[in-house]
Amino acid sequence: FLIAIFLCFKAFGSLDFVKMAEVVAQCENLALYAGLFTAIAVCLFIGATGKSAQIPLFVWLPDAMAGPTPVSALIHAATMVTAGVYMMSRCHFIFSQSPDAMALVIVVAVVTAFVAGTTALCQNDIKKVLAYSTVSQLGFMFIAVGAGAYWVAIFHVMTHAFFKACLFLGAGSVIHGCHHEQDMRQMGGLRRSMPITHWTYLISTLAIAGIAPFSGYYSKHAIVAALADSPHAPYAEVLGVIVTITALITAFYMTRSLVMTFYGPYRGHAHPHESPWNMTVVLAILAVLAFGGGFLGKDLAVYLTTVLPDVHFHHESIMSAVLHSWMAILTVLVAFAIYLKAPQLPGLIYRAIPALGNLLRDKYYVDEFYALGVVRPLQGVANLLWRKVDQNVIDGMVNGTAAVVEVNGELTRRVQSGQIGHYAFFILTGSVVLIAMYLVL
Repeated sequence: FLIAIFLCFKAFGSLDFVKMAEVVAQCENLALYAGLFTAIAVCLFIGATGKSAQIPLFVWLPDAMAGPTPVSALIHAATMVTAGVYMMSRCHFIFSQSPDAMALVIVVAVVTAFVAGTTALCQNDIKKVLAYSTVSQLGFMFIAVGAGAYWVAIFHVMTHAFFKACLFLGAGSVIHGCHHEQDMRQMGGLRRSMPITHWTYLISTLAIAGIAPFSGYYSKHAIVAALADSPHAPYAEVLGVIVTITALITAFYMTRSLVMTFYGPYRGHAHPHESPWNMTVVLAILAVLAFGGGFLGKDLAVYLTTVLPDVHFHHESIMSAVLHSWMAILTVLVAFAIYLKAPQLPGLIYRAIPALGNLLRDKYYVDEFYALGVVRPLQGVANLLWRKVDQNVIDGMVNGTAAVVEVNGELTRRVQSGQIGHYAFFILTGSVVLIAMYLVL
């Protein structure tokens, strides 16, 4: 990201978005600077990859879910992790000049969305499910950026903030009501003891599943349409199928979390209870936005027309939207049927294909890859520096200095005998030596 900043300042003489865009607009031969635009766009994207948890720099986000759920809702769902999407959208005038960079963004985003979505299928910690869901939804936002539909990316930032913040706070309400239990296998039947949390979680689940007229449908449908129309997407048909499958996977694992948490018999040992009003009021407000936030798309498009290019809001009737979301509806119903009527079926599939089950449960072994390729080499280097440099060189210098001082002190101590005769002898001897040197020289 710093390299991109330096390149921008070198190329445009400013880091102001408006001034940089004006320089690009006034450039007579943009083809001459294609390589520079690509370098800047790729560096910006790498910075956004770390900030917004794209592959392979996404492993920090699930671990960050150890924090309080309000932090997860505000920072990890609504603001901080989406900063990369915002930054890339504001730099649209750079990305639009580099088809290669946009193709790279699309490919990485599609892989991120799919890998994180499939990983969420086998998570049992309710916050880890939402964490990997966030990574997957960030992939959808980046798909929109790579497709050149920058305003659609911002639209999904907004709708995602509504339903994912509600889901995170709903998970926090469940954890609070179940006395700090986060394992969904120890939940179930909470809709009776936590009705408000249940209904808000249900609404947000339908929103993230992409079912009309809930908010997530409008932004996710726009992303799929933008990818299909993008001239930058390599193998657009294949990527479109993967994105559609990922969207259906989202509907499945979110319904799984809903059913395991709120339906069936209670499997825990605590005495669950509804959260206090100052928690449920916030859930209710976010649930309303998760339901109706998609209808704000038209107003958002009008607002973003002055900032982003190619802002086109697709008007669609509610009936048409419901018909277009039939696959998501079917997926939700299938997930309900499986986890309510045949909860043993996922376990049978897991045992039938253990390699696939272990792959998803262990998160594609990405953490093990980091441990093998990054952590252990760094630990080896650190161990080498500790034993060879720190203990031998640095400690040796310090201990050596102390030894020299100690030896000098011992020699000097022997001269200081405390006998006046000795001192008189030394004074006389020194005087003779000085007089001799004076006469000789």
